[in-house]
Amino acid sequence: MKAKTREALHGLQFTPLLSTLMLTAGQIDATYTKVFTKTGSCQRGGMRYYYPTGWTGLGLKVAGKYDDGDNMWLNASKGVPPEWAVGFYGLHNSEAAKGIVTGCFVYNGQGQAYSNAQDVRTGEHCGYGAYLTPHIEVAEQLCWEIKLKMSGGDKTFCVAMQCRVNPAQVKIPIKESNLEKHKKDPEWQNDYWIVNSPNDARPYRILFKEITPTH
Repeated sequence: MKAKTREALHGLQFTPLLSTLMLTAGQIDATYTKVFTKTGSCQRGGMRYYYPTGWTGLGLKVAGKYDDGDNMWLNASKGVPPEWAVGFYGLHNSEAAKGIVTGCFVYNGQGQAYSNAQDVRTGEHCGYGAYLTPHIEVAEQLCWEIKLKMSGGDKTFCVAMQCRVNPAQVKIPIKESNLEKHKKDPEWQNDYWIVNSPNDARPYRILFKEITPTH
């Protein structure tokens, strides 16, 4: 997508969405706006990154924000450290969106359902933390529907955050229900990742997709 096209999209289409999320255009980095059309997956941070096909991403201004300006965590070097993994977080209200972007990750985590579960990699308890997922389909189930008045009429969207996640700090709860998925795809990662420290999950894109209203 060319820069001029990105700017036009920001001006014409994204303002109502940003307003609803309690964000401003000044928090968006148009350079990283992306429409995801590619299917499949690749490696990021040594973990499988499943592309959010069919979604549009608005880049957030995060370059230079962390680690004394070192942006290696944002790298895309085919899984080579110190790049971070990619996970998704379903937004459930505008306060969550504003809080996450300003550095306060919301620990919704379905009531911390897996805090006492074992980490599939270490056997340790997963503990209390923020719940992300490597699967955009799982994040979508947790999104709330946003109805916006657009130039072409009312439209409904679901919104999620695309985050980079410190792979060394990801806890993956063992779930018996996913055993069959593991058999079919050895690289399948359980529906949820648990991150105990907010600093180990950093949002870098707002994802949105137009949907058919459910009610």
